[in-house]
Amino acid sequence: MTGRTVRLWTGLDRVHVLPDGYRVKTLPSRLDARDLAPLAAGGATPARPPPLPPASGDVIEVERTVNASGAVSLGDHMISVGVPPAGQRITLRLDGPVAHILSGGTLVRTLSCPLPQETRSQLRGARTGTAQPRRLPDPLTLTRRVSVRGTIMVGGQRIQVGLAHARKTAVVTVEADTYQITIEPGIAITAPRTTSRDIRRHKPPTTTDSGRTARQSDSFQNEEQEAWDPQPVRDV
Repeated sequence: MTGRTVRLWTGLDRVHVLPDGYRVKTLPSRLDARDLAPLAAGGATPARPPPLPPASGDVIEVERTVNASGAVSLGDHMISVGVPPAGQRITLRLDGPVAHILSGGTLVRTLSCPLPQETRSQLRGARTGTAQPRRLPDPLTLTRRVSVRGTIMVGGQRIQVGLAHARKTAVVTVEADTYQITIEPGIAITAPRTTSRDIRRHKPPTTTDSGRTARQSDSFQNEEQEAWDPQPVRDV
């Protein structure tokens, strides 16, 4: 297909590849509403009905517990669903070419499904799919001030963004299994999310003219001290 022009039918859960108007491939979508808006502004047209027939009751759901590596077994396959839900019970909704990952009844991720349709009903614990799941709300966005060592802390996870960005403010978008970090226009970093700790602080600590935090008890400073300050030396 090199050199051919194709049309992409793009949605929040699937992307269809359509050369000459015929669907040749369907992939799980990693886009959200923020990604679709620039496409529309750049000339994309409203999509017609999806080029797949409507579901005919063949949607299968199974429950699995995510292992420490962030994977679950599905027949003879191991599917990576990400480290954050490790140890949790999730539902996999097998719908055509994709597998929707549900946590607490909410859709958190969509992956390509490796299993043929005819084998899905034979999976351990397989059941007929229920109504369409709820979707996650818009991704959480927060800010962090880059430390003098070029790092930020998000949800107990230290992320290196570079010494060149020390003392700059970073905008962090929290997604299901990644952090999208924007330092300044044109500079963006993607970091894997390795913890599932709740994020309680959304803004960086305020600073005084000397550059020190106004509140010494601020969680940002505490996290930096715990990770980097050497243990005090005691006289003996």
